Amino acid sequence: MAETIGERLQKQRLARHLTLEQAAEATRIRLPYLQALEKDDFTAMPSAVQGRGFLRLYAQYLGLDVDALLDEMRQAAAQKLPATDTLLEEPQPADESLPTEAKPPPWKRLWRRGTTFPSRPVAGAVEPEAGSSLQAETPPTQASIPPEAETATSSDEIPARVSADQLPVQPEAEVDESASVAAPPRLPLLKRLFSPSKPSDADSAENLPERSSLLPSSTEIFCAIGAELRARRELLSLALDEVERHVRVRRHMLQAIEDGRFDDLPSPVQARGMLSNYAAFLDLDVEEVLMRFAEGLQARRRERQIGTSAAPPAAKRTGRLNGWHSFLAADFVVGMALILSLFIFVVWAAAQIFDRQRQLAIEAEQTQAPSISDVLLATSDQGEGITSPTPTLILDEVAAPLQTLTPTPALVLFTPPPLDIVQVNINVLERTFLRVLVDGQVKFEGRPIPGSAYSFEGKKQIEIWAGSGAALQVIYNQKDQGRLGGVGEVVIRIYTLQAVLTPTATTVPTATATPPPTATPIASPTLPPTQAGE
Repeated sequence: MAETIGERLQKQRLARHLTLEQAAEATRIRLPYLQALEKDDFTAMPSAVQGRGFLRLYAQYLGLDVDALLDEMRQAAAQKLPATDTLLEEPQPADESLPTEAKPPPWKRLWRRGTTFPSRPVAGAVEPEAGSSLQAETPPTQASIPPEAETATSSDEIPARVSADQLPVQPEAEVDESASVAAPPRLPLLKRLFSPSKPSDADSAENLPERSSLLPSSTEIFCAIGAELRARRELLSLALDEVERHVRVRRHMLQAIEDGRFDDLPSPVQARGMLSNYAAFLDLDVEEVLMRFAEGLQARRRERQIGTSAAPPAAKRTGRLNGWHSFLAADFVVGMALILSLFIFVVWAAAQIFDRQRQLAIEAEQTQAPSISDVLLATSDQGEGITSPTPTLILDEVAAPLQTLTPTPALVLFTPPPLDIVQVNINVLERTFLRVLVDGQVKFEGRPIPGSAYSFEGKKQIEIWAGSGAALQVIYNQKDQGRLGGVGEVVIRIYTLQAVLTPTATTVPTATATPPPTATPIASPTLPPTQAGE
């Protein structure tokens, strides 16, 4: 007796000294599935597709011939399935005695596919018998169908996916005769359907019911797809819960697919994806199932067109519109009105802004007081006309109050109130060293930033030390004193309540070195005079 697939897998695993746990960890297959493979229990697999995948992985891991094992698995599965199921059987070879027909063109095969879905049994229909003619096979309920439709539906088209024992057996002569009778009426119908000329609205509206009667409805197509999926699932002894766990689709959606209720799904795109996953899990022909689903969508679209064409058309206006009515549409008028209103609003807003700015300028001119610079310049001019300080004086007296001056009618001077404190404002013009002492306390010492201003107030005096007199402008008790000095001139000023003091540096006598004492020359003895004769 030959070894089974499971025995060969187990023998190879034991020969390699491996345990099931090690194999499950290496192949990522659950331990119960590996045990089922070694026991030849393929019914424990979630599906036939997954069973073949597990067998391929396990055989590759053990180093066995994968293709040979899969062939044996298919043969074993074919022996267990019933012989009457034509979905898994191979097509039987055609009888050579019967005449072979030429392969129809692709568009004709598509037409036949659209009309060969099994429909629900109609009440009162007559069951066809073997050997009966084609006219006797037509049910009584189809008596009102036009001759073209009757010949199209009663021709040599055989419903898809039926068992072999349900097909009626007819003599060869009758088949040839029926084909010859049914062929001519179908040609005009196909010419009308596939003609490139565009039919009129009235003709298309009248022909839609006639065409729809030749094709199955969308409900029948969807129900046929669902019935095929349910039959396949029941054949594999799978429950919806198991399918939901493997396909990742909710149970109520799977139930809706099997019932043909595709309208209950979120969208046609999602329905197509769910149907593709479900058909692939059940090892069905995914392309064929999706093609039938697309035909169902086309049928539903035709049904909706029939519903809309059945509605009474709206009354058409008679007569031509006037010239300005045809040119000025409603949306054009509304758009122009919006643009015009927006333009008017922009112009009005700009006018309001300019008017407001003009009013503010007028109010500012009316309420504007003389600037402090003008007053200070006028004060300095008057002060220079009255007193001219000499540079040799150490003590500068404060200019006389402005009240004693006789004002001229051409200039009105601002008289500041008397102050009981010393107030000094310093405007920094250039960068220099600055040190300010208020009542003997240092308030500022450093290099200020040009353009900044400092204000100091003291009760007795304010002393200013500047490294460059030209870098600072001083305003003393609201009187502009100008720059403190020249460029690079070190200036020290003391501002009090009565005057501005310039301290004079005290001359420190410099010690002179005492010359060292010199030696007193010693008198040398005088030689006595010599006589001439000696």
